[in-house]
Amino acid sequence: MSIVQASFNDLSTTNFSYDVLSTISQEIYLCFAIAINKNKTQLIAGDNDQIKIFQLKNGNTKLLKIIYNFDNITTLNYFRFKQNFISGSENGCLTIWSSSSFQSSKYLVKLTQCSNTINCLVLHQNEDLIISSSNSINFWYSSKNIIQHQQWINFQTIFHGNVVFYGLSLNKNGNKLITCVNDNFILLMVGSNVEQWKITQRISVENQGARLTFISDKIFVFQPYQSNYLQIFSNNLSSEQYIKTLDIPVKGGNEYCYEYFPSFWIPSKNIIISKNARYINIIQIYTLKENTSELKFNLKQNIQFGTKSIFGTVSEDGEYIIIWDYETNQIQIRKYNLII
Repeated sequence: MSIVQASFNDLSTTNFSYDVLSTISQEIYLCFAIAINKNKTQLIAGDNDQIKIFQLKNGNTKLLKIIYNFDNITTLNYFRFKQNFISGSENGCLTIWSSSSFQSSKYLVKLTQCSNTINCLVLHQNEDLIISSSNSINFWYSSKNIIQHQQWINFQTIFHGNVVFYGLSLNKNGNKLITCVNDNFILLMVGSNVEQWKITQRISVENQGARLTFISDKIFVFQPYQSNYLQIFSNNLSSEQYIKTLDIPVKGGNEYCYEYFPSFWIPSKNIIISKNARYINIIQIYTLKENTSELKFNLKQNIQFGTKSIFGTVSEDGEYIIIWDYETNQIQIRKYNLII
């Protein structure tokens, strides 16, 4: 199916698999959120109301510190350009911590605007805008340069009736935001780090879901609950309205799927990594011909677990998939390996 003209890296087939490299032996009892820093030297994991900070080297880990939070951790995100990370929790708080100074467990900044559990969080590419989802979408803006103790203000709050917002994804330019809503809709918003965000499209879907991600300015993918298909949405050059254009067969559609563990698009490897119940589906995008808009989607690997209670993250370059599962109470580190 011809979708839209999109710019991707060398779109050729590659044989690979994500294989288990190591596990963190320390038991972690309830982990909804994991994050890995840009340099792949540090790993953080929520454990109920604790944040455990690990040194990461060649897939091996060493516990550096335990930070005690105010409530159960639901989201964790590293900043890319400074040595800080941000946590979201069940009590609706966002907290910014230092990832380099371990002398004190004191947080740097605490933001308390949300009234419900933080379900997802994304950072604008300039890192002067934090966007979180709960029963509203909250936009936190800082006009200062990226420094250790920058001040944040609640730039904007969006409600949409009595719905709950789950997954979030920003496009590469940082001017489009998509979110899953629990009333069988996807909302598209347009704005920026300095302009108010406005809902420009309300996309009806058959089943609600909690994870979606842009793979280009014109294409995003959405994983509905209890579905054996990953849905592709796109718009053409003459319209800004997105429509469903393709269903990609995946595993895991026979069970309900918990929120958290967002979907990931890894442009350097042309792969989508998306949880669906007890499976992690890894889909490669490629073309059969050079310089064509005829995109092909190929399910390259599905990783099955013994429980649908799996949560985790992916490194920015796609080298590592890091997963905690409820059955073992341990974190598993999987590494991308080429098959020659």
